[in-house]
Amino acid sequence: MPLPRSDQRRWAEVYLRGLLTVPGKKTIKKMIRVSGDKDVSRMTQSLQQFISQSTWDWYQVREAMARKLHASLDAEAWVVDQAVVPKRGTHSVGVAKRFVPAQGRTFNCQVGIGLFLATDIGSLPVDWSLALDDTWSLNEERRSRAKIPADVAGKRDSQLILDMVDRAVHDWGLPALPVVAGLCNCPDAYSLLAGLQERGTGLVLEVPASLEVLPAFPTAVKPAAKAAVADGARLPTARELVSGGTSRPHVTSVPHDAEEAQRVFLRSCLVRVPGLRTRPHLANATFRLYAEWSPTEAQPTRFWITNLLDRRPDEIMRLAAMRQESATDLERMEKSFGVKDFEGRSFPGWHRHMTLASAAYAFDKLKAAGRLMACTPSF
Repeated sequence: MPLPRSDQRRWAEVYLRGLLTVPGKKTIKKMIRVSGDKDVSRMTQSLQQFISQSTWDWYQVREAMARKLHASLDAEAWVVDQAVVPKRGTHSVGVAKRFVPAQGRTFNCQVGIGLFLATDIGSLPVDWSLALDDTWSLNEERRSRAKIPADVAGKRDSQLILDMVDRAVHDWGLPALPVVAGLCNCPDAYSLLAGLQERGTGLVLEVPASLEVLPAFPTAVKPAAKAAVADGARLPTARELVSGGTSRPHVTSVPHDAEEAQRVFLRSCLVRVPGLRTRPHLANATFRLYAEWSPTEAQPTRFWITNLLDRRPDEIMRLAAMRQESATDLERMEKSFGVKDFEGRSFPGWHRHMTLASAAYAFDKLKAAGRLMACTPSF
């Protein structure tokens, strides 16, 4: 059992109930008031200690939760998403000034990277990593103050993602499902692509239109596409290669969202990724590049790369759509389940809070789907 002590299970229940029932910001004081205990001061101190100073292992709780969810639900993929939490000051662990492409500005924030299990009832987060830049990972005073373990080093986003996938598959014994993620805002996209390919992991990754690619079969490239890079000064981009067309471009329309009956158009071609040349054994790896656009758009607006060459276009787009589904689930977690409300400053506290916020969200989704009896979180 992840929480062997009765007092830990008691405080976990109080915290979970608070995350599920407290309206608005999920502060510890509000959680105590909801619990009905009259000794608010003592209870507040005890609950804070449970989150920030207790000895329970958040990875064990996440493993138990992930195993139960997978055993009870139909899972299709691992989806990676990012929680950006604005913060004032500089003392909360991981806080740094970062440029956030999705918001087009630079501000003080924490960045949590989540691994979601995409299931038949939605995307459920089962693991988290906290991004730490050099101002945290190389500063011993800050590390000590935030209780960052000695074996936790500053890693690039790609390595944090690969670590979570490895933990889920190898440490927790869960299946090696395809990984769905976005590389449009990832500064080390090639490392993630290479890492997943080396592991033999299926992948569906959204890539920027400017990603440099090469046709897997150069003779299939039309003269118009060749002319774009005829001077040899640069490689063709994803947009140029797919829009320029292969000799037999695949164009089709597939269901994008069954409920809204939306349709998208696709064009695809087989490509190689020259950015993988630093790893010679991957230099000739073949991927399929998809360009996606809606009937109301004049040209492709989203681009995807996959190594699932035997999957049909509609299957790839179903996996790609899981990115938006996870974003919707994460937004709901942020608004209603306290993802942005952690008041502590320590590394262990952040991880324990995110673990319980994930458990509360999974509980709520299971309850809404009528699946609670099949998978009730137990501590």
